[in-house]
Amino acid sequence: MGESSFWSEIASPPDRLQFDVFRHYYRRERPDFATFFINSTAHLQHAYWRDMDPAAFELKPSASHVEVYGGAVLFGYQAMDALLREFMALVDRDTILVLCSALSQQPFTRRDSTGGQHFYRLRDPDGFLRMIGLRPQSVEPVMTHQYLLRFASDREAAEAGAALRAIRFREYQVFGVSEPGSASLKFGCQIADEIRDGGELAGTGKNRDAPDFYSVFYGTNLTKSGCHHPDGVLWIRTGRHHVHEDKVSILDIPATVIDLLGAGAAGLRTGAGGRSLVPLFAATDYGQKRAA
Repeated sequence: MGESSFWSEIASPPDRLQFDVFRHYYRRERPDFATFFINSTAHLQHAYWRDMDPAAFELKPSASHVEVYGGAVLFGYQAMDALLREFMALVDRDTILVLCSALSQQPFTRRDSTGGQHFYRLRDPDGFLRMIGLRPQSVEPVMTHQYLLRFASDREAAEAGAALRAIRFREYQVFGVSEPGSASLKFGCQIADEIRDGGELAGTGKNRDAPDFYSVFYGTNLTKSGCHHPDGVLWIRTGRHHVHEDKVSILDIPATVIDLLGAGAAGLRTGAGGRSLVPLFAATDYGQKRAA
């Protein structure tokens, strides 16, 4: 199997399925406004930037790893470009398309001198939480190693946070915990070093044998190689070609969309700040054409 077909086999189906569902409801409902979010290329950037550009890193990937994964990030861009073509085929010429990313990425080299940043995931999140006496209302995966827990009260969430912070492995506090409020917390294994051998997890309960680290976690076999960059991309299809050279604020996006929908000045008072970008690239009659 060639590199291109390898990536199309493992990365395309979820994106295609999500688009097919969107297309079905778009054709049925014909909404005035719709959004579509996808994040697969960001994962490829986080995981395989090192294989795309080994020269940027002190910690080099193996030649075999580059051979398999070196095209992953490029494939992500190509797959997103193919989806954009599908969107163009889905809508008519009077429909405005907006391609917007909040962030982009860049090489992550901060931990290269110590072996790179590794990630560990819980094998059985629900079972582990029951083992340490926690019973949240829901367990929702967030990022590679993180979960969001929802509880019946702020007090239960705070008690759960304290229990998770108490778990240790050797010199490490195992879990990083944040409490965003609303009876919820976000937690994940914050150990970034490579754990070559197992060992006991302390603090999981007094009435049971301490479990081994690798009976609770598994390594993802990925070394982080991409991290966020504050600059994103913004492209708006209006039927006219215009390039704005200067950066714009992400806070301008809501105001711009509202203006394009024809809501006028009253609709721009979103409370989030920002300005409409319509005057930078299009005549003012665009909003009138698309009055919702």
